[in-house]
Amino acid sequence: MKNKLFKKAPILLATFATAAALGLTACGDDSSSGTPTVPSDPTVNPGNSDEHCEALTLECGYTAAELCAMGMAEHCTTSDHTPGPTPSIPTANAGCAAGDIPTPVMFPQDTWTDIGEVYKNIQCNEKVIFIVRHAEREAQTGKESPLTQDGVEAAVAAGQQLIGPGEFKFVNSGFLRTFQTVYYMAIGRGQYQAPAGFTDSLAAWTVVTDLEDGFVPAADFPVDTITQITDSWFLKDKELRDQYAKRDSINNVNEMYSKWIYEGLYEDVYYNLDERCEEVLKNYLVKDYGEMPKYTLMGSHDQFLMPLTSWATKKAINLIYRDYELKEWRWVGFLSGLAIIINDKNEIRYAPIKGMEQGYGR
Repeated sequence: MKNKLFKKAPILLATFATAAALGLTACGDDSSSGTPTVPSDPTVNPGNSDEHCEALTLECGYTAAELCAMGMAEHCTTSDHTPGPTPSIPTANAGCAAGDIPTPVMFPQDTWTDIGEVYKNIQCNEKVIFIVRHAEREAQTGKESPLTQDGVEAAVAAGQQLIGPGEFKFVNSGFLRTFQTVYYMAIGRGQYQAPAGFTDSLAAWTVVTDLEDGFVPAADFPVDTITQITDSWFLKDKELRDQYAKRDSINNVNEMYSKWIYEGLYEDVYYNLDERCEEVLKNYLVKDYGEMPKYTLMGSHDQFLMPLTSWATKKAINLIYRDYELKEWRWVGFLSGLAIIINDKNEIRYAPIKGMEQGYGR
């Protein structure tokens, strides 16, 4: 039976109706522009403007001088009343409002945390990169192998875990299946409108285009490509890997990754783990805090994420391809991966994440 995708149609940027719908406060509203309106307080004695200014300073992070510069003369003292530039307006992505005390949430390193749980616990002084393995693909492993319909549905459901304030930046690896993964997760979170033929009910989807017709993405879907986040990043010598696989009767090279990471074998096949992880973080994933968007979602691959997640968790998470003792598959499942969390001091911590009920897979 043929798998199908949705009818080809452009996707438009969704608009959130109001700041209240996003749960943002007046002080630090992401959607605000220009000079904010500071509500007057009828209970404050006009002759005691210093007290009122102090209250506003505590609430919104403005000094009396800044309020004066924004034209709020009723809050100025004589010495304050001098012209000056309008100060920059705090936003949700610019840090914490005055009085906010962020409390970093430490996520377990030896198991998967739901991607939505990590998203909702990112603090005001933190930014996050979610890197996930693509959703279920067709049997072919080529660059143009698309997602199955089950994969599309799973990607949408994973995106629904990310519904909330703030827009995401999207990145793929240059493979069709990673593009489709972030594309449908964007639809799931409501950042982009679904194509024609898509309904809100997963069980009632009407699908009208055959996969064999090819996937044509919407021209206005903004996505970056980082080709380094593919399976080849950690692989130094493919020919030698294939020789060892044949010699050792290994049918799936993923098992070689496990033996490299957890047993120290095949080290001439792969690059140095520490050096390669630090290089990809520094050069392609984590920029300086001030240059990063609040939220980034990347679609990648299992042979990239398995070494990176093992390294980030100091091997606390069990990603042995086949755990013979447990008699279970412990590989990075579809839509599982790693959250990289960075704070305003450029300090980094990590969380293994899952976009589906089961984090492990094959």
